[in-house]
Parts: sequence; structure tokens; C-alpha cells
Amino acid sequence: MPAYFNARDTDFYVTDFAEYPVGAPPANWSKRWATAHYDATVETSAGSFSGKALRFNITTINGLGLFSWDRVPLAADFEILTRSRMLTAPATITVISRPAGRAGGGIGTENAYSNPAFYHTSSATDWRVQTSKMVAGTSTIINGPGDGLGPLIAATAPSVWIWNRFRVQGTNVQRRGWQQGTAEPGTWDNIIVDASLPAAGWIGDYVADSLVSMRETDFFAVALKGKTAPSVRK
Repeated sequence: MPAYFNARDTDFYVTDFAEYPVGAPPANWSKRWATAHYDATVETSAGSFSGKALRFNITTINGLGLFSWDRVPLAADFEILTRSRMLTAPATITVISRPAGRAGGGIGTENAYSNPAFYHTSSATDWRVQTSKMVAGTSTIINGPGDGLGPLIAATAPSVWIWNRFRVQGTNVQRRGWQQGTAEPGTWDNIIVDASLPAAGWIGDYVADSLVSMRETDFFAVALKGKTAPSVRK
């Protein structure tokens, strides 16, 4: 089954990674910026939607990369919905997911908006979310971090699945996150106004983890032009 959500509406792109063979990087995804600090392959995954997931193996800390989904055209207005989890036991700050868009540039001139969800020992629920931007290679937190919604997640691996919805529309940057098994909130956690990165860019996963770790995403949906990314693959 192709990764398109609806072949008649090319503003939607959805994958649960069922269409990709295991043990290899997925076709039509590309490493951007730095490439040596991680591997991204499709692997068998118990508990995932399709039995497969896109697995990120972070082998070197503090690299700065983007794993872009090249089926999705360059876009300025987008919404991304992901479901992800940690695979290694967390320590202090461990990334769970980090969808990104309006990405571009090269090494040292990277641009992107991103929405990291991460385990954090100082959080009342053991995980946090924030909104960040990278402009010409300089990273800034533009909102957060704020504690993720309860209940408390255990410091074990694999972790509970975390849903992460991230939307950029004009100068509005919005996010919300929740745990598998709980209802999606009806409102955005935050709506931030930021005009730093107006240009269309790549969409994908921002890979800049501060710990050697493994994480995986088993659902990645994109909607363009103000539409809503779906939470199921049809």
C-alpha cells in the first residue's frame, strides 16, 4: 500500500511504515545536514501499528541532522502528526520525537521549526514538550518547555507511545502532545507567533539528541495548506 493517505488529495501524506522493507533506510527519505551521528532504518516493532517502525539509533551526541520525507513537497504551511516512543532506558533528557518543517540550508546554515517531546527527570509527568527554531545555524527555544500531560510515564523502555501534533500556518506555530490511551486535547498547548522562517522547506524528523539512545516512530502523517493531519491510515 502506498504511503499516500488519499491519492485524489495530494495535500495528505501518511505512513505507518508497512510499505518499507525492514533492515534498511526507507526509500524516499533523506539525511540532510550532518549524517554520521545516527542511523535511521525500518525495523520490526512489537506493539506498533503495522508491526514496523522507523527506528533512530543515535550513536554520537549533539549532531544536527534532519531526516526528511521526500514524498512531501516543500511546504510552508503544514501539520505533522507522529506517534513515537523511546527504546532505551531514559536518562535526564531523552528525546521521544521531534517533528520539523520549513527546514532548509546546509551545515552551519540550518533552518527549521521543530517540536521536541522528551523524557525529563524534572517534569512532574516525566516528559516535556517545547517549540524550537533553528535560524541560520542558531537554535532558540521559542516556547516551553512545559510538562507533558499525565499520567506519569515510567523510566523504563520501551516507553509509552507519545502523540505529537505540530502545525505551522503563516506566522502561527502550534503544538500539542498526549499519551497513547488518553484523548487528544481539544485545544493547542500553545500558539506562538514567529516570522523568522517564512519560506517553504523540508518536512521530517529533526535529529539532534544529547544522549546516545534509540527511539522509533510508527506513524507519520502530514497535511498541507491548512488541513488537519489524520490520526489513522486509510
